[in-house]
Amino acid sequence: MRAPPFAPPDPLPPPGAPLSGGSAGCRSVELVDHCEIDPRVCEVSLQFLPTIASALGDARVNTLYRDGAAWLANHTDYYDAVIVDSSDPVGPAATLFETSFYKTAQASLRAGGILCTQAECLWNNLELISELYSECSPLFTQCQYAYTTIPTYPSGQIGFMVCTDGAHPVNKPVRSLSPPQLCQAAALQGWTGPAVCARCGRTRLRRSCATTAARSTGLPSCASPAPNARDTQLD
Repeated sequence: MRAPPFAPPDPLPPPGAPLSGGSAGCRSVELVDHCEIDPRVCEVSLQFLPTIASALGDARVNTLYRDGAAWLANHTDYYDAVIVDSSDPVGPAATLFETSFYKTAQASLRAGGILCTQAECLWNNLELISELYSECSPLFTQCQYAYTTIPTYPSGQIGFMVCTDGAHPVNKPVRSLSPPQLCQAAALQGWTGPAVCARCGRTRLRRSCATTAARSTGLPSCASPAPNARDTQLD
């Protein structure tokens, strides 16, 4: 996941445990146990995605070439955030979409910890998304579907199931960023040029996409649209 994890309380506590597709890109954390089952994936990411994969060389990142699910099973009550950036639920990644894995992930979280796991595309995988929600929601006090748009993905969209037993609503940021801070965060992720500068001049961000997510999936959405408005103030 490329977005900084703003949801955990401030100050951001260590550690986090991404189970990823190799590209890394994790920032704004103190310690990461990064599990990748295939070393070649990281090698290729460093070769063809050097900006994103540069985080693999960060001193805060502990890359582990092993089964992430098995790793979590041996780390109970340990992590503040578990981020699963998995491939689709076929082959070795299939176990990361099963109830047994979500139970393992929940057990690995400390009080108030957050699980964010890959939840497929709402345009192509509605049945699977509903199944994921049915598996996760009984295990956590909060479970909501979120998504982002990525042009290179099928249908230009990918989703996440965001789950926690914490009290703070997962659809509301604990900390809000000023426009200059948003610009700085975007620059850290490699977004530069006029698009970044344009963000600095805006004080409102569009959330209308949440309407589409809620109507399409019938599931709780991590961003609720403002009544009778396309835009809403983040804070």
